[in-house]
Amino acid sequence: MSKMKDDVVFTAEEAMKYLKISKPTLLKHIREKKIKGIKVGRSWRLLQSELYQFLKGDEEENVQRF
Repeated sequence: MSKMKDDVVFTAEEAMKYLKISKPTLLKHIREKKIKGIKVGRSWRLLQSELYQFLKGDEEENVQRF
């Protein structure tokens, strides 16, 4: 697997497609600090590595529950 680069920046719309979630769900995760993002004007910017860590973290939590 290739290493994620921190220079890949997603918009909120791109992040929603990457994670396959709705905008309200994405904003909820940002608000709860499960995903780190920065607000630029009226829109959000997120690093691909942050989205990957979010997915990786969720997988580990789900495994531990069972």
